Amino acid sequence: MLIISDIEDIWNHINDLKKEGMEMSNGQVKETVKSVFYQLPFFCCPDNFIEPKFQKDIEKYLYCEDTKTPAFPGHYGSIPNIWIEKHFIIKQSLSILNKMKMEQFKRK
Repeated sequence: MLIISDIEDIWNHINDLKKEGMEMSNGQVKETVKSVFYQLPFFCCPDNFIEPKFQKDIEKYLYCEDTKTPAFPGHYGSIPNIWIEKHFIIKQSLSILNKMKMEQFKRK
């Protein structure tokens, strides 16, 4: 049984879901993100874990996508690995969100 009493419990469960998803999808980040995203409403309100630093990452991603500018100067090898991971997570999350919205629109 899952008992959540604070934000740390939410993040611990998300990390467990991430590990499980990576194992079940043979390391496919796309499938893991989708799995975690679809399970969120079953154990928390998404607003509970939105933090300003994540919002800044999303803003940075969207700005770079809209203006076609790199997030960091230099070539691919000089970009911090954490940003590359964040980039793909944000990209996949937005893709899932857009797909869900399109499916809802088609049902109407």
